[in-house]
Amino acid sequence: MAIAIGFRSYMRKTYQLTRTRLSRLIAFVAENLAGMNLIQAFHQEKQQEQYFTDRNRSYLQANLREIRTNVLFNRSFDMLGNLSVAFVTWIGGRAVFHHEIEFGVLYAFITYIRQFFQPINSITQQWNTLQSTTVSMDRLWRLFSTKPEVEDAEQPKAVDLKGIKGRIDYNHVQFGYAEGAPVIHDLDLHIRPGEMIGIVGTTGAGKSSLMSLLCRFYDVQKGSILIDGTDVREIPQATLHRMIGLVQQEPFLYSGSIVDNVRLFDERIPREKVIEACKFVGADALITRMKDGYDTKLSERGSGLSAGERRLISFARIVVFEPRILILDEATANLDSHTEQLVQSALQVVSAGRTTLVIAHRLSTIMQADRIIVMRGGRIVEEGDHQQLLEKQGYYEQLYKHSQGKQAALGAG
Repeated sequence: MAIAIGFRSYMRKTYQLTRTRLSRLIAFVAENLAGMNLIQAFHQEKQQEQYFTDRNRSYLQANLREIRTNVLFNRSFDMLGNLSVAFVTWIGGRAVFHHEIEFGVLYAFITYIRQFFQPINSITQQWNTLQSTTVSMDRLWRLFSTKPEVEDAEQPKAVDLKGIKGRIDYNHVQFGYAEGAPVIHDLDLHIRPGEMIGIVGTTGAGKSSLMSLLCRFYDVQKGSILIDGTDVREIPQATLHRMIGLVQQEPFLYSGSIVDNVRLFDERIPREKVIEACKFVGADALITRMKDGYDTKLSERGSGLSAGERRLISFARIVVFEPRILILDEATANLDSHTEQLVQSALQVVSAGRTTLVIAHRLSTIMQADRIIVMRGGRIVEEGDHQQLLEKQGYYEQLYKHSQGKQAALGAG
């Protein structure tokens, strides 16, 4: 028992080191496989191979240390058993030599000692497994016991998804990712149900932060955000995320069929509804051209599809899940003119009847919006439709001229 207790702390540290280095190795491999195109484009194969070798060697050293610890621990009990047999043999041999006991008694004692240590040796094997399992469980427990920064209220309000109209109110909102460094300052914004709002501004203006707060990826530090008069902090997150459809600049697609990606593996959504949604947004033509149609298997992140095709599939998701609020975060960025027209057409179809917030650097995306919000330094500096803002000859006009200039340069190129 003293040997086991003495080894326990050292063994746990050894197993922790091995698991940590294995995790780093797996993370490194996964990251490099995901970014293989970038590695090849910049001819970083040799450097990454060296980094992998270093991490692999580090894991090997930790593994060898673990094996040495296990061997030392197991052999300690073997040595203790052999020393006990040797001691009994020496004492008993002298007693037999002096005719104090019979040889059979000595043989019986040696047999008993070996039988006594046999289960102990078996237990030591299980002890190693127990320590390894304990370390793994500790790592899992720390992961699962990590509390999210954003949690549901203790008594969340029940919300009828079918009754949502889509009114959004930002009331004196202040937020920052680091304490004392707000990125949104005392912002007031009120959006009517069914209204399409364009949000423009330079990088760092706070556009995406507004969307993250509405989706409750973060909580406001001051003020409140209301949907139909209910604070988003009082709405269960599962319900909130069903109310809001988010299309990002790089929509995420999973390994699986197109049908599974549109309905996000929810078998309760019939295949016919998925096909209908794809036809609705104009994605049916491109899907039916594929070899297996809607059963075409996509690779991770949909790398076999173009950016426009991925976004059309993400629009089909919106139609399938029917959220009342739609957020488009640079949904037409990095597209050629033809694909942009397809996405714009799908956008018009999907946004009809929904409260829609469109974040865009390309101002052509939001020229038809009911209202355009111009942000600068975390504040709303201008507001109005496209023509009204141009007539003001303010910051929006500067952004528009800059955008037109870039498009002209690209066209000339």
